[in-house]
Amino acid sequence: MKKQLLTLAICLSTISSFAADLYVNGSGLPNTYATLQAAIDAASDGDNIYVSSTEAHNGPVTVDKSVYIISDQSGSKFQLVGDVIVGNNIEQVTIVGANGISVSSQNTANSRVKVNLISSSVSALNIIHSNYKVNIYDCFIGGTATFSNGVVIGSELADISIQNESSVEVDTIMIIANQFQKLYYDNTIHNFEIYNNFVDRLSSTGGMFFSSMPNSNDNWGIIANNTIEFYNPNSTSSSSAGIWINYSGSYFGGLTIVNNYIHNVYTPWN
Repeated sequence: MKKQLLTLAICLSTISSFAADLYVNGSGLPNTYATLQAAIDAASDGDNIYVSSTEAHNGPVTVDKSVYIISDQSGSKFQLVGDVIVGNNIEQVTIVGANGISVSSQNTANSRVKVNLISSSVSALNIIHSNYKVNIYDCFIGGTATFSNGVVIGSELADISIQNESSVEVDTIMIIANQFQKLYYDNTIHNFEIYNNFVDRLSSTGGMFFSSMPNSNDNWGIIANNTIEFYNPNSTSSSSAGIWINYSGSYFGGLTIVNNYIHNVYTPWN
């Protein structure tokens, strides 16, 4: 955990004082823009865009620069109604202190694009294209958070859906110290670490459902120290379990499942 917090600190420290600062508000002053899209269009890679937290802003917005999009008031979130579409030809975009945004991907990327979401409330996250890595710290994600690679730490989510991707460099998916209702895992490429999460599921399927796993001797996975509360007395499905694994591959380097607390109340499957 210390290593992950250090990673977050480094990420925040890279908001550079040497980059240009652009402002989104209705003041009409120099270096201010009436819309976030206008500020992005005027920005260069590495610039900081500060968005007014006292005004309402509308999307959709396409981010085709490697920029930092930040609330102009520490401790307050800026309101953006609409989709933030992350381009496929940038290195990264970092969003700090947003409220109400939805985030999606533009198209399959030729090289990895990092999408960093920090201390934000996200109505929907749907990164469906390959070669995007989503890093989520201290966020609330409504609906189903859908992505194929990433790190989720210290956040509250509804459901997590980790999809497959192809022709990308192997990485490690990390789901650490979060609260969510369900994890659906269908990725055959990346390693994974899933630990110290609280899963509170009141539904027809289990807390962690693995429909597929990596299919290589070099891959590995860890599921450890999670608390899974699952209550569904009317279930008749075999997938109604705290951790359900449906693995049909030929090779897997190693899977460790240890120190998980699972409390299930349901009608046994016959």
